Amino acid sequence: MKRRSSLSDKVGLLVVIPLMVELIFIGVLGYLLKDAEIQSQKAERSRAVVVSASNLTKLTFDSCGALVAYNLSKGKLFSDAYERNMRQIPRELKLLKRLIGSDKQQLESLARVQLISDRGVKLFNDAKQAADQSGLAANLLVASSKSEIEEIATQLTDELGKLVAREKALSNSSPEAESRARDLVEWAIVGGIILNLLVAVSLTIYVNRSITGRVKTLSENTKRLASGEPLTPPVGGGDEVEELDVTFREMASALAESNRVKQEFLEMVSHDVRTPLTSVASSLQLIELGTNPEKMSTYVAIANKNIDQVIVLLNELLDIHRIESNKLDLNLVETGAAEVLFDAIETITPAAEKAGISIVAAENPVSILCDPDRLGQVFLNLLSNALKYSPAGSEIVTSIDSSDKGVRIAIRDHGRGVPDEFKTRIFDRFQQVQKSDETVRGGRGLGLAICKTIVEKHGGSIGIDDAEGGGSIFWVLLPSAQVVDK
Repeated sequence: MKRRSSLSDKVGLLVVIPLMVELIFIGVLGYLLKDAEIQSQKAERSRAVVVSASNLTKLTFDSCGALVAYNLSKGKLFSDAYERNMRQIPRELKLLKRLIGSDKQQLESLARVQLISDRGVKLFNDAKQAADQSGLAANLLVASSKSEIEEIATQLTDELGKLVAREKALSNSSPEAESRARDLVEWAIVGGIILNLLVAVSLTIYVNRSITGRVKTLSENTKRLASGEPLTPPVGGGDEVEELDVTFREMASALAESNRVKQEFLEMVSHDVRTPLTSVASSLQLIELGTNPEKMSTYVAIANKNIDQVIVLLNELLDIHRIESNKLDLNLVETGAAEVLFDAIETITPAAEKAGISIVAAENPVSILCDPDRLGQVFLNLLSNALKYSPAGSEIVTSIDSSDKGVRIAIRDHGRGVPDEFKTRIFDRFQQVQKSDETVRGGRGLGLAICKTIVEKHGGSIGIDDAEGGGSIFWVLLPSAQVVDK
C-alpha cells in the first residue's frame, strides 16, 4: 500500500534537504581546507628542516674555525664564540628532531647525524682542553686529529646533505600539493554554490507543483463553482491538500444536489399548490356566480379534494421540517404490529375498492414498541404507493414475520416494479421512478423519505425487494417489544 505523505512531511523536506546539502558541503569544504592546511604545514616544516640542517652544518664549521683561531691567538673572543657554538649544536639537533617528527627515514638519518656530531663535539672539546692546559693544541690538532676532523666533517656534510635533499624533494612537491588543495577548495566552493542553486530551483519547482499549484487549482475551483462551470480534475497528492480537494468536491456535489432539490421543490410547490388553489378558486367563482346550480355539489367536492391535496402537501413539508430540525418526537407504546397495519388498511380500503384492488391483511400477534400514529403513517404511505401502481383486479398482500432479527412487516404489490439503479435512492427526497409520476399519479417524492426517517427513529430499517412474478415488496424491519425491553 502506498504510504500517505502528509503536508507536514513535504514541508519538512523543504527544511531537511537544504540542511543536508549544506552539511555535506560544509563537511567536504572542511576536509579540503584541512588537507590544504596539512600540505601547507608540510611545506613549512620541510623548509624549517632545511634551514635547521644548514644551521647545524654552519655551527659545526664555525666551531671548528673558532677553535683553530683560539689555538693560534688564545683570544677570549674566539673562546666565547666556540663555547656559544657548542651550546647551540644540541639545541639545533633537538629542533631538527622535533621538526622531522615521525618520518622514520629522516629520523634514522638524524640519528647518524647525532652520532657524528657527538664525535665531533668530543674531539673539539678534547682539543680545546689540551690547548688550554699545555699550549700544544694546535700541533695536536694538526698532527693527530686532522684526519679524524676531516672524516667527521665529510660524514656530517654527507648525512646532512642527504637529509636536506629529501626535505627539499618534499618541499618541492608540497607547493604542487598545496596548489591542488587550493584548486579543490575553489572547485568545492563553486560546486557548492551551483548545487545550492540547483536544490533551490528544484525545491521551488517541487513546492509549486506539489503545494502552490494545487492550492491555486482549489482557488480556481471555488471560482468555477461560483460561476457554475465544471470543476477541474482532482489534484491528488495524498496529503491534506487532496483531503481539502475531496471535501470541497463533496461540498460542491452536496450543493448541486441541494440546488436540484430546491428546484424540484419549487416546481413541486408551484404545481401542487398553485394548481389545486387555482381549481378551488375556479370552483368558488362558479358557485359565487350561481351558474348551473345542479353542479354545485360537484364544484364543492372538487374544491374539497384540492384543499385536501394542499393539506397533505403541507403536512409532508412540516414533517420534512421536523426531520431536518430533529424535532420528530415519538410517543412509544407497546402494541401489536398487526393492529397498526390493520388500521392503515381500513383507512385505504375505500380507495382500493374503488380501484378494484383487494388488500390481504396479515395476522400475527407479535408486539412491537412504536408510535402507532407515526408507524401507521408509514404503512398508509406504503399501501397508498402499492395501490397507485397496482393494476385493477390485482391483489396487495401484507405479511408479518418474527425472527431473531426483529419483526418484518412486508407489503407486496403487482405493479411495474422498481429498477435496480433506483432502489438505492428511492427513499431520498423528491425521488420518483418516473418523472411523470408526479403529474399522472400525484406523487411528490416526499412520502418514502418521511417513512425512512420514521422507521429509523424506531430503531428499524426499510427497504425494497423484487417480488417473484413481478411487482415489488416494500418491507419494514423493527425490533420486537421483547428485544427493546432487554
